[in-house]
Amino acid sequence: MASQRVFISYRSKDPDQRLAKDFYEALKKVGHEPFLAAATIRLGENWVEKIDSALEDSDYLLLL
Repeated sequence: MASQRVFISYRSKDPDQRLAKDFYEALKKVGHEPFLAAATIRLGENWVEKIDSALEDSDYLLLL
């Protein structure tokens, strides 16, 4: 199966935040390209632009 880009949308509170991180790690482990804002966006980058771009480029949206 080809690698898929998955945008993970979540509330920044548990249990959502913890579940989002678990999904992120599991997807990476099997070779997919998950996007999780807290893990993907680096300090100093434009959050709005990165999120918009990731949403546009994603194959799937995982909404928690």
